[in-house]
Amino acid sequence: MTEIKKKRYKTPSPNDGRPRIDINWDAFDSLCRLQCTLLEIASFFNCTDETIERRVKQQYNETFMEHYKKASAGGKSSLRREQWKSALRGNVSMQIWLGKQWLGQKDTIALGNSDDKPLMLTYRLDDDNNKQPKPDGLAALDDNNT
Repeated sequence: MTEIKKKRYKTPSPNDGRPRIDINWDAFDSLCRLQCTLLEIASFFNCTDETIERRVKQQYNETFMEHYKKASAGGKSSLRREQWKSALRGNVSMQIWLGKQWLGQKDTIALGNSDDKPLMLTYRLDDDNNKQPKPDGLAALDDNNT
């Protein structure tokens, strides 16, 4: 009689399966400060967004969004600081932009003439130009040239 040998299955060990993704947590926090999205961070570490979420939970004992809000706030304050420095160094564009954002300043276009009276535009239909409206002043110029 032949013996039937049973296959022995190896007991799973923690070292089996895919190797664990090494995440540099300083680099991770830097990416958060740069306002990178979850997918961009996952791409940087060459893994899935689910892996990042799972590993953040293990590392920080909080969700990705909870940690991201804290870490990204540092990036926003750094950007704001650099914008202020730029404006103080004389960057006129940054001074204008910050004035609009923080001081409620805005660009206004004043229409008027040299008398500071409101500028009035009137239009008339010109039969010669396919019934396109023209300001009266321009139509008068055309009339003088014909």
